Amino acid sequence: MRKPAYTTILLGSIVLFICSAAAVERHVPSMYPTIQAAIDAAMEGDVIVVAPGTYTGTGNRDIEFLDKAITIRSENGPTDCIIDCNGSLGDEHFGFKLYSNSGACTLDGFTITGAVATDFYGIGAVMCMRNTVIRNCIFRQNYSQELGAGVSAAGNCSGATPEVINCTFVNNVSENSGGAVSIFGGFDDKIIVRNCIFSDNTTPDLEVEYRTKCGAPRIYAEYSIFKSGWQNQSGITIENCLEADPCFANAGSDDYHLKSQAGRWDPNSESWVTDSVTSSCIDAGNPGCPLGDEPSDANNVRINMGAYGGTVEASKTPAGWGILADLTNDRKVDFNDLGAFVSYWLEGGECIPSDLDRDESVDFDDYAIFARQWPGADIPPAEPGVEFQITPCQMYLSETEQLDETRFTVTVEGRRIHFEDMMVANCCTPIQNLWIEMTVNGFLITIYENEELPQNPCLCICDYPVTATLGPFEAGTYILEVYEDFGGFIGSTTVIIE
Repeated sequence: MRKPAYTTILLGSIVLFICSAAAVERHVPSMYPTIQAAIDAAMEGDVIVVAPGTYTGTGNRDIEFLDKAITIRSENGPTDCIIDCNGSLGDEHFGFKLYSNSGACTLDGFTITGAVATDFYGIGAVMCMRNTVIRNCIFRQNYSQELGAGVSAAGNCSGATPEVINCTFVNNVSENSGGAVSIFGGFDDKIIVRNCIFSDNTTPDLEVEYRTKCGAPRIYAEYSIFKSGWQNQSGITIENCLEADPCFANAGSDDYHLKSQAGRWDPNSESWVTDSVTSSCIDAGNPGCPLGDEPSDANNVRINMGAYGGTVEASKTPAGWGILADLTNDRKVDFNDLGAFVSYWLEGGECIPSDLDRDESVDFDDYAIFARQWPGADIPPAEPGVEFQITPCQMYLSETEQLDETRFTVTVEGRRIHFEDMMVANCCTPIQNLWIEMTVNGFLITIYENEELPQNPCLCICDYPVTATLGPFEAGTYILEVYEDFGGFIGSTTVIIE
């Protein structure tokens, strides 16, 4: 299967410049040998596109934007485009220094690793100043003795508001300040952290350094996840964030895609695979942020957290998983969400949490969407879904043995039905060739236990433990019937959803 293609859509207004050239797309390394060489040649508004590969050495580390309002983005996302600073004590190097007085500069879609800094003004992986946006980047295994090893923001009392959006910070170490993100400057300076993941950094992940005469700067973190929790500190505001394991696909192999029962992109096999669990980061980003290039289906109602949120490699959403109107990220819609919704009434702009139709304004259209989901919890989607897990063979059976036809059990939790059974299938059938399907016709729920036989079946059959979660369903009394591929009808039971 081919890897999903990354696309970039540039939106903006037409701006007229006197005696200025049109923006140019400059490619590394096909047009310029290094990233710094492309920046040196760039003009205001240019876009530098970096091909997949690992970049290190002169021109590909210690990279400076040179006060140019430009965009640097990877061609294919952070998995394939790595800035290896290759720093060490005595040979310090950083990734990028972003700053521009004339307009916004953007860094998009890189993995940055191996940065080392030892003095206070030394830069970890990235130093950002003034009008800066860092998006869809992974910061891993960077080190700083002072400022944040991932991103450090320098405001210098200038009213700077850099933004860090949909980034992942893993195994970054700082001796004296935030392991992942820190800011120093003045009261008018702040850094916005949105839809990010923080895992296994030195704690606290975020920290404010006050070393100027113009007051303490601030950090605003929203709709992000902290594996080790966060500490309440002066100058830091935490809103609608989670404390949980982000459930990476394989952090030991630097695969920071999110596990999902509905499917995640596997860069090794270049295919979509399923997991037995679903990450809390899926559909938990700011409800007002655009979905970008995330896989489009009815279950996907919110952007994912982390470096793959908003991209074609965003992990898929199981049925009934995301709740659009859950503004406080507590898996229910209640008065707290109503209060949060009202607090943004009539505001305009991108990524406002109450902007549920994402048209950059909070109005009666958004209220109509919210009202349909409040009050209540686990609001059912238009179509209930099924999430299942099948584990390896537990017991071998001869072809003459029969299981109790009422072997399955069901329990009800809220609007969902939990189903357990011992699925009978050929001993040689791979688990990936076993699956559960469900149909719903009014108040009749039908479950099918399916098997795709291998080319050369074994002469024995086997018990495969299966669990499934069905729903969510509206209140009512349902008949649940269970069938298997070759044995036909297994049994039925009555289920009441209060």
